[in-house]
Amino acid sequence: MKNAVICITVVFFIVFTFIIVISIQTQANIREEIYTALDSSINTTERVLYDKRVNISSNDMYLEEFNKNLKSMLKEREDVMYYIDVYGIDYEKGLLDIQVRGVYKNLLGNDIEVSLRKTMIIDAVKVSDVTA
Repeated sequence: MKNAVICITVVFFIVFTFIIVISIQTQANIREEIYTALDSSINTTERVLYDKRVNISSNDMYLEEFNKNLKSMLKEREDVMYYIDVYGIDYEKGLLDIQVRGVYKNLLGNDIEVSLRKTMIIDAVKVSDVTA
């Protein structure tokens, strides 16, 4: 009987540890995806505005360009809902202050939110010299 109780306790701790490790790994993966997508999409949007590849003449067009870039960078996942919070935007000054939140359910069914906020202003864009 003593061995059965020890066995059940060990199995419980193994399952509990497994759930914790999977939860931490899932949260880290989603945070990394959001970080990479947000960084790349803001940089791309700022570059488009600076290079004048697209004629952006309003904050709505600026935000639309950002959303297009963000959607192309974020991986489509069925278990994660992404939300974009805009804190500040000014296309004339090149200001973007954006937060992206990812909400998902963990293995226990709880809603977990991962968020990242980033602010960028065009100051000067360096063009690297390419030498042959």
